Amino acid sequence: MTPAAVVSRDFGRAQGAGPVFPVGASLALSFLYPVRPSQASWYPSAWSGQKVLWVAQSSYRGPVLIRGRRLDGPHELRFGDGSSPVRELRLARNEAATDSWMGRQWPSYTRVRAPGCYAWQVDGRGFSRVIVFRAVRVG
Repeated sequence: MTPAAVVSRDFGRAQGAGPVFPVGASLALSFLYPVRPSQASWYPSAWSGQKVLWVAQSSYRGPVLIRGRRLDGPHELRFGDGSSPVRELRLARNEAATDSWMGRQWPSYTRVRAPGCYAWQVDGRGFSRVIVFRAVRVG
């Protein structure tokens, strides 16, 4: 797993070297499977998942493209809400500063169908990072 650290007191631990970080999967991405009717926006779907907040340092102003896949098996990784998640996540320019974080932030969902070892590939102008995490089924 990619190490995590506190980048702001306003968020949980963020993984990676930046300038764009995921927040919410540093211990594990927990998901319910199979998708249940109580998960209204995802039911019926073969894709479960968890909310992940993406944050960018204020020094980075360019576009962000995030893709992913499972490293230890055949299953894919997808993004977004609804019953048909998308294969890649494109983060638009926006501003959403907090008390101590002056960068950008985007709430999102990472969607999986099986437990295992996964990675996000985060690309932007002048950088490309691979961030490894574990997905764990609960319930």
